[in-house]
Amino acid sequence: MQRMTSRELKDIQFSILKKIDAFCKDNCLTYFLAHGSLIGAVRHQGFIPWDDDIDIAMPRPDYEKFVSSFKDETVSIYSLRTVSTCRYPYAKAYDTRTEVYEGSFKHMSDYGANIDVFPYDFAPSDDIQRRKLVRKARFWQMVLKVKLSRVSSIMTLKQNLIIAPGRVLLIFTSAASLARKIDWVARTYETKKGGKMGCLVWGYGEREIVDASVFSSAIQMPFEGFAASVPIGYDNLLSSMYGSYMELPPVEKQTTHHDFEAYWRGSNEESS
Repeated sequence: MQRMTSRELKDIQFSILKKIDAFCKDNCLTYFLAHGSLIGAVRHQGFIPWDDDIDIAMPRPDYEKFVSSFKDETVSIYSLRTVSTCRYPYAKAYDTRTEVYEGSFKHMSDYGANIDVFPYDFAPSDDIQRRKLVRKARFWQMVLKVKLSRVSSIMTLKQNLIIAPGRVLLIFTSAASLARKIDWVARTYETKKGGKMGCLVWGYGEREIVDASVFSSAIQMPFEGFAASVPIGYDNLLSSMYGSYMELPPVEKQTTHHDFEAYWRGSNEESS
């Protein structure tokens, strides 16, 4: 196998994004750039220079249609709807010609180079009810993260002291069952709906739950020379999540937060 360069990884992710964009347009589905990718579009008109991934999100109904019906020759969907053993409560659209090894011990993943696809769910406008929902979701996220974590020399002693016994307690609980639990909690207001919306399955907690009107429609914004979709209320969302998001972080914090390596499968390289 040949390790992918940072440029190759970004090119693959960008290619996946364009395929998803075309699929959504053909099927009247809505997606938005999310998290760092949304900041990248607004502040840099593309990738954040020191970042190495793309995140997108979709309103729950569009997300469910996407993960169940998207088809492509070189891109597959890793999600609770498509893979019974999926370990995450969100989807990954990955290039089947690649492999990913994660963590300090570089364990092989069930997917290749990918972009994350998150569902946006309704949450109640009432502060008390919303906080209760977010706390419940965050609790199960924490449990899943303990299940997925491994004792590592790069973690603090405190982190390792939490992970080791936690994994023992969860030895008979599958990551997939925990992911399904988070998915179930996030969909609490799927039929009730509510005045707020955001990512409940992962991410930033209450900071990412904003007025549903923020996601009422999509507008186009340049991303690496391509017109990608962002929520019409992107300023409200980014301000809630990051504060002064147009300010660059200190140089020492301009690093990627992802611990993985991506490889081409066999001789299947981008040029093939």
